[in-house]
Amino acid sequence: MKTSRLIVSAALAALCLALAAPKAVSDAAAETPVCDYIRLHIVANSDSAWDQGVKLAVRDAVRGEAACLLASCDTAEEAWRAVQENIDVLADAARRELAQWGASPDARAEAGEYAFPSRRYGDTIVPAGSYRAVRVILGEGEGHNWWCVLFPSLCLPVGTDDTAPVVFYSRLGRWLAGLLGRRAA
Repeated sequence: MKTSRLIVSAALAALCLALAAPKAVSDAAAETPVCDYIRLHIVANSDSAWDQGVKLAVRDAVRGEAACLLASCDTAEEAWRAVQENIDVLADAARRELAQWGASPDARAEAGEYAFPSRRYGDTIVPAGSYRAVRVILGEGEGHNWWCVLFPSLCLPVGTDDTAPVVFYSRLGRWLAGLLGRRAA
């Protein structure tokens, strides 16, 4: 009797781990080489609530400017050239937004190759790795950051709340959330 309970407990634990673990790579990400992504990384001045709000406003301004710059780009190479040629335009968009918030217009933008963790964008998981990216650093750049993929665009539309809680539609998901002490929406 103890042996069968142990086996059932181990099977349930394995099932919970399998369901909780993210997929390593989605089909779309697996088909897209790392060199075909251009990422965006915004680093806040600090972790204060105000600086985090400013970061999100700057994010929207930079994404809006980048969308205009990249609208006619068909390849990652075209997008990368456009980003490099217009890095000052992206920095200026960040500074304008900072000024609207009454913050010191201390923002710098740089284009380079940076390490990124794995990240899920809808149904696509972009694996960890070194990517070409635009990095916008606000002030001291010591706060939490935000990132997305500029090309091909995997960023949520401007104004979308990407911090909304995960909604579980299955009983198993709600049960697991409760088990792990997380609020299920």
